Amino acid sequence: PFVVMYAALRRWDTDPMRCKANLVFVLAAMRTLVTLIDAARGEYSDPVVLSSVVACAPACVLAYQLAGLLEGKVNPTLFRGLVVGKLMLNGLILLAPAAIELAAQAADKQ
Repeated sequence: PFVVMYAALRRWDTDPMRCKANLVFVLAAMRTLVTLIDAARGEYSDPVVLSSVVACAPACVLAYQLAGLLEGKVNPTLFRGLVVGKLMLNGLILLAPAAIELAAQAADKQ
């Protein structure tokens, strides 16, 4: 998430960063809940977004519980490395399909 990346680049103290990041994640979870409620009422029908929300909701709850258990027990240097690694993996996951599609389009033009 953008907050974690910004905090890592600024080299903020991890305790205030965790508090601020938790607020962002709670707000994101609330938005997920609102999307589910809207879908249950029939006011929201985008199948891609709905399937993503349904798939991610349990993972969000599990991650929040796990974060509470690990708070204060993870070495800050290891934590920073894990965050950077996760952000890089997310970037690759997002960019790989676009790169493959562009390569396919370039191959089709030749």
